[in-house]
Parts: sequence; C-alpha cells; structure tokens
Amino acid sequence: EVYKFATREVPRVLNEAIEAADLTIDDVDWLLLHQANIRIMETVASRLGMPMEKVITNLADYGNTSAASIPIALDEAVRSGKVKK
Repeated sequence: EVYKFATREVPRVLNEAIEAADLTIDDVDWLLLHQANIRIMETVASRLGMPMEKVITNLADYGNTSAASIPIALDEAVRSGKVKK
C-alpha cells in the first residue's frame, strides 16, 4: 500500500508543484526524497522522467533514518558541493 501510494502520489504532486512554478522537470537540478526505499525513489524518478543520477540518495549508507533522512541527505549534498547554498 505505501509503495503504491508513494509511487502514484509523489510524482503527481511534484509535477503539480513544478508546473505551478512555471518550470519543467529539466529545470530541476536535484531531487531529494524521503530515504525510505530505493525502489520508491527509482520509480518516482522514472515517472518524472528524471535520471537517477539527479536523485540525491544516502539510503545505502544509513538505511531509513525516519524523519532525519531528508536533513541528513541535504546536509551531505551541501557539504559535498553538489547542492549550493
């Protein structure tokens, strides 16, 4: 149920937000999702038409760190220079 919901609704909501910002998926440099499940992240990226190279992930390093997953991944991306302040 969670997988189906996430892979259906996350791309839909992200596309709505991107469209509301008058952008396209090509304008998005990085995608940072909750680090719960790599299959969910792969499916969401695929449905958005975004390559996995543009998806920030640290799931293999830490596993699912619950509510801390996005802040940890964002901090790492900023510290590495991947994401600019």
